[in-house]
Amino acid sequence: MKKLNAIDKQNLDGVYGATAVALDWPENLSEKAKKALDYLDDTAYLFHYLGKYIITDESLWLTEFGNGTMDSPFGFPRIELSRLEEVGPWLESVADELEEF
Repeated sequence: MKKLNAIDKQNLDGVYGATAVALDWPENLSEKAKKALDYLDDTAYLFHYLGKYIITDESLWLTEFGNGTMDSPFGFPRIELSRLEEVGPWLESVADELEEF
């Protein structure tokens, strides 16, 4: 896995996300979940951070931030999960949304 520098704009760990660990996607994903990953094509990343599993986009933001103004636009991860086993079902729901689209 390439080195990814995730960002915590709220600085919950005191070092702006430096303690986040980038993870490879689980190997036991369903074909449907893999289809979603293929579609996302390097625009989704999985991290373990402060006891949570966080999927973020290419912004690499780990936490919500901003107030919607030009000076402070909204930013947030795609999803926060409490268990690694939730990654597959979430990706499957993304695949379902893509099929409807």
